Amino acid sequence: LLGTIGVFTEIVCVSNAVRDSFASYPERYKRHLRVIHNGIEWTGAKIDRTAAKAAHQLIEDEFCVLGVGRLCRQKNFGLAIEAVAKTPGTRLVIAGDGPDRIALERQAKASGAADRVVFLGNQPADRMADLFAACDAFVLTSLFEGQSNALLEAMHAGQAILASDIEMQRETLQMKDAEFAGFLLPLDKYVSEADKAD
Repeated sequence: LLGTIGVFTEIVCVSNAVRDSFASYPERYKRHLRVIHNGIEWTGAKIDRTAAKAAHQLIEDEFCVLGVGRLCRQKNFGLAIEAVAKTPGTRLVIAGDGPDRIALERQAKASGAADRVVFLGNQPADRMADLFAACDAFVLTSLFEGQSNALLEAMHAGQAILASDIEMQRETLQMKDAEFAGFLLPLDKYVSEADKAD
């Protein structure tokens, strides 16, 4: 209502996809929409990969996949746990905390992958670059996003990226030549068992 009657001069969206989600809003509201993409402060890792692995107690020759975000339904970490359970020799490292942590820990145990899923909890921002350096790939299985800062960090870190194929992530990952700076995972085919039950 406030946006429609013109109380706000600008309404900022973090991506074109977020702006497009307002398509059904009145024209007077949409006139105020502006896209300003997220920016991040990135200084890079302070230590090399070997030291970063040791600092996070990760095995040197084990393939480690990093997931970053709040442990909630939106982030769909259950799908990443299912995938790691089916992929021997792979460890999933999750940085973040939230209301689904206990359920996700139970899922990891039930799937037989509890020893290969590491829950680090929330991490200080100044340690994230070193954590990216410790891992070999990045996964973002979100059901929806605005524009993920963690995805931007993974790109800056030069990570191999596997992200859910949702419009906001396509926009972030798409290169000028129409190729993508990562692999896109179609969620209509790959949804966690927990979400299929919903």
